[in-house]
Amino acid sequence: MTDKALKPCPFCGSDAHLCQSDDGRYYSVFCDNDRCGANVGEDFYMEKDELVSQWNTRPQSEEIRAVVEEMRQFADGTYQRAGGWERFVIDFANRIEAAIAKGDV
Repeated sequence: MTDKALKPCPFCGSDAHLCQSDDGRYYSVFCDNDRCGANVGEDFYMEKDELVSQWNTRPQSEEIRAVVEEMRQFADGTYQRAGGWERFVIDFANRIEAAIAKGDV
């Protein structure tokens, strides 16, 4: 079940959901996409308002999503680009560096 207070995952764009600790005091957020694995407060150390605020203010850069998708394709063996894996790693590092410089990460 998707929690309406949560924005989509900043890495893959999928829905996310809240999980509550057994004592009901703390929460965590998990991306619904099993291949992504993004989460905040996985060990249930955050209160709900703090957690939702942290999840919702994470960057949602299209460039980062594009890089993550290319990484998935590379891992699946479907990534096609001249230069092989060495070129892929160099391009990936350059794109992440540029996103950091822009403040997207």
